[in-house]
Amino acid sequence: MLKAIIVEDEPTAQEVLTDLLSIYTKDKIEVVGVCFTIENAVELLFKRDDIQLIFLDIQLGEGRSGFELFKFLSPDRHSVIFTTAFEKHAIQALKLNAIDYLVKPIHFPDLILAVNKAIDSLKFKVNSSNLQAIYHEIKNHNLDLKFNKLAVLKGDEYTFIPFSRINYLEGDGNYTKIFTLDGETFQTPKTLKTYEEILPKELFYRIHKSHLVNLNSIKKYKRIDGNLVYLQNNICLTVSKRKAEDFLRIIQSGVIDSL
Repeated sequence: MLKAIIVEDEPTAQEVLTDLLSIYTKDKIEVVGVCFTIENAVELLFKRDDIQLIFLDIQLGEGRSGFELFKFLSPDRHSVIFTTAFEKHAIQALKLNAIDYLVKPIHFPDLILAVNKAIDSLKFKVNSSNLQAIYHEIKNHNLDLKFNKLAVLKGDEYTFIPFSRINYLEGDGNYTKIFTLDGETFQTPKTLKTYEEILPKELFYRIHKSHLVNLNSIKKYKRIDGNLVYLQNNICLTVSKRKAEDFLRIIQSGVIDSL
């Protein structure tokens, strides 16, 4: 039985993957640790020499990349399965070199297939040059691999919302509401900080502790009478005093197409 760890900064994603593994691969995989950060994973790898499989999120919090973990891995001992929010077609060319990718939301047939491939790969040892090639390929083309949609669970199905369709996001504790340009509202069990890290910074800006706005939705910004920003659909939000100067610099820099 393979000893595995999960490196993932989103608690919900951790729980989903752990549950799937316990249900569908319990006779093949034993999860011996769940890590929020690269540092947590490295510490566990140093403590245990029996870890063979790593389920590795590509995008971690604070702008960290899962690929930072590679320098601490031994190619002849460790196998890596990536978990990612990238679209499948964007990474299809790389899948021939990787053990496998699990695209969120993870489906159990894909998980079983990935685990079987990992088991086979460990029998013949992973070629270190392949891991390095994957690292450099994604590093050099990371802008092309950005996922341009959010996957949001509504009822019993996932809805994919293009970034361009989002008007703004509103945080409420451990939940976030996503307001679209066509008037729909989605509530998700993720923090606003999570979306601030996921969404591209060239398109979205956090104007307040409670609001993250699509810069291309801005119609007008008034610095007097409270630093008010006006968005599509007659939405008016306040820019915090702490963010006001930086926000003004952003919109004056020509990052967005029009005001």
